[in-house]
Amino acid sequence: MGRSVPKDEKIALLMDDVQRIRQQFISSIPILVARNQTDFVHKLAKETIVSRLIRPMPRTAQKKTCGNCFDDVIKGEKMFSVALCRHQFCVDCMKQHIEVSLNDGGVPRCPHDGCTSNLNLIACTHLLTPKQREMWKQRIKEESITVYDRFHCPNPSCWALMSKTELIKSTDDGVRRHCFKCWKPFCINCKVPWHSNLSCKEYKRSGQKPTTTVWL
Repeated sequence: MGRSVPKDEKIALLMDDVQRIRQQFISSIPILVARNQTDFVHKLAKETIVSRLIRPMPRTAQKKTCGNCFDDVIKGEKMFSVALCRHQFCVDCMKQHIEVSLNDGGVPRCPHDGCTSNLNLIACTHLLTPKQREMWKQRIKEESITVYDRFHCPNPSCWALMSKTELIKSTDDGVRRHCFKCWKPFCINCKVPWHSNLSCKEYKRSGQKPTTTVWL
């Protein structure tokens, strides 16, 4: 069963970080707190996670070797260390790796061969453009959707990944829904662009394609 994702985006990201750090401990015990203590606990947890994840490389004249391009004349401050596994790469390689990972539709992971450690959004913020930061947040949301709950927008120029559970709970009437990204209408039952001139039975019986929706 997949882990539930809070609606508040910042809390969701924080929970993701906490879960990854907990995996490093031999054991951990979650503690429930009173509602009036949540702000304090949230602040304390966030400060602890950030101090744990953001470990800048020491500014030293010592040269480092990038684990990707194997350039061995890189200054320490030009290197990036992955928080969970401590593999080190030059900043240029990390930027390129993150860009490719996001464009391929995944959450960036350590580029070291065979390593499955997730990179952390907060720790990598200084390597990202504003657009990449938003893409990363979206990838985290998408990865949290279980395989059986995934639904792609029927718009071929969009193909955004959504949760069927969230779509079912939306306020649209009947089987008509709108994509969360492109906002084009579609039929959640037939999984096609909205067939406003036909019922679902009529559409399936006719074998026609919807004629009233034009994708731009």
